[in-house]
Amino acid sequence: MTEWRQFKLKDILEPDGYIRGPFGSSLRRGELKNEGIPVYEQEHAIKGIRKFRYYIDQNKFNELKRFCVKTGDIIISCSGTVGEVSVIKEEDPKGIISQALLILRADKNVAYQPFLKYFLCHPMGKVLLHQDQMVVCKLISQNAKLLKI
Repeated sequence: MTEWRQFKLKDILEPDGYIRGPFGSSLRRGELKNEGIPVYEQEHAIKGIRKFRYYIDQNKFNELKRFCVKTGDIIISCSGTVGEVSVIKEEDPKGIISQALLILRADKNVAYQPFLKYFLCHPMGKVLLHQDQMVVCKLISQNAKLLKI
């Protein structure tokens, strides 16, 4: 029988695999378009839908490419309805996250991404993420070295 090992969250993410959305001043309402490259918002993490309201042009995308989603990324809502999780699938469009989202990018050589999503959605994972009534995104950034999975 194989033994289960515990890992600290930071040890199962790619280098720089914790990506909080851009500051609001980096993505202003006036820069949002009706077409172009989509901006992932809270609804995309909360409901898992891929219907977009806002887009950016290629120049803005190039400026904010650090916040671009990749297949397998886990996006987490970080304000209002906190801690809702969705996975970016291969068929999802290239886009960037808004300031209300967080990306966790698992290292595929260490973590099985579907299990990480399951853990984050499971009551045990929710308790760990919300301990001390802190906001999930702040908690993960502060405790990425401590959270055991």
